[in-house]
Amino acid sequence: MGKHILFPLLGVSLMVISLQALQCFLCNRYSSEGNCVTGRLICQTKPDEICATVVIYKDGKFDYGRQKCAECFSGTIEHGSRTVTTNCCSGSSFCNRAYT
Repeated sequence: MGKHILFPLLGVSLMVISLQALQCFLCNRYSSEGNCVTGRLICQTKPDEICATVVIYKDGKFDYGRQKCAECFSGTIEHGSRTVTTNCCSGSSFCNRAYT
């Protein structure tokens, strides 16, 4: 009798876990128009990951952007002529829209 209850409970547990995971846009390189030049995909976050958008500026001008699932900290880093801005979000799936 116990085995008959265990399998449905396992199935429900897996469904709850998958519902909690965010889905994010995944793009290795998008243009200043917000178009993914490498083919837009979707990733599903793992534990400790959220959606991220990373934008790289060169000499103050947009160079390219990325979207991904990642362990993420929002912020801006300047290194020489490059500025890297990272925005993290977890409010809803696909919250990591492209921006320039």
